[in-house]
Amino acid sequence: MALPEDARAATAPRGETAERYLEAARARRLETRAEYVSDLGSLTLTGDTRRIEPVRRRDPGVKLEGGTGTIIVVLVLLALLLLFLRFGGTGTILSRAPKEKDGKTIDAPESWKIDADEAATDQQSLLAQLRAMPDRRAALVRLLRHVLLAAGTACETRFARSDTEREAFARLPGDWKYRGTLADILKAAELAHYGGREVSDDGFEAALSQGATILRLGEMRHG
Repeated sequence: MALPEDARAATAPRGETAERYLEAARARRLETRAEYVSDLGSLTLTGDTRRIEPVRRRDPGVKLEGGTGTIIVVLVLLALLLLFLRFGGTGTILSRAPKEKDGKTIDAPESWKIDADEAATDQQSLLAQLRAMPDRRAALVRLLRHVLLAAGTACETRFARSDTEREAFARLPGDWKYRGTLADILKAAELAHYGGREVSDDGFEAALSQGATILRLGEMRHG
């Protein structure tokens, strides 16, 4: 930039730093020129006064960083696993909870094949039907299922539609007075049905007698 004629030049300061700079410039064959003035004269110094607006960045929203993001992902996976075990698994503890229903009668699980009419059969008629069945093994299983329904009614315990006999038994209160009696009928029915054990006349009558006690409790509760 050329200085105006009325500008007053000044002697450039000399110092160790300036000398080193000039020597480095000459070594690289660079042409340098610096002019110092004590009076600018008619020279007007102008600058760009435009305001530089800061660059606005998009708000990335919530950002998961470090251990926080990992913990959230793990919690989500655990929640999905628990949902699978509850609604898709076959475990007894996390099996789908029985739905509440108005009334005192307990619905039988689907696999038991006991409709509402059969479930309403009175104790004496049911025992007579069981004694008339030629297949004692099937009769014991049928007795077990009706006794479980009576126990559920007496204890106000509902069963899930997918419950097996043993799963239904596990839902009953552990301190119920007749739980041991019901456990004997369950064991006898399982040994006969799954174990192939023959059912003796005495064993069959003993199971019917034990079952009659619990069936009576269910009728009393239902009534």
